[in-house]
Amino acid sequence: MRSSNIWSEFRGNNHVELSKKYGCSVQWIYTVVRTMSKIKQAEVQGDLFGGDD
Repeated sequence: MRSSNIWSEFRGNNHVELSKKYGCSVQWIYTVVRTMSKIKQAEVQGDLFGGDD
């Protein structure tokens, strides 16, 4: 839930603000943003080689 909140509030330049708000390190914010970005990208792209077998 916290990761979703961080992702929804992320604006590209507010890592420090979010780390203070959620009581975690700036590095953790970067990790959350990177992870959520990969998840969202995978949802949009789908599986190139997956078939409807």
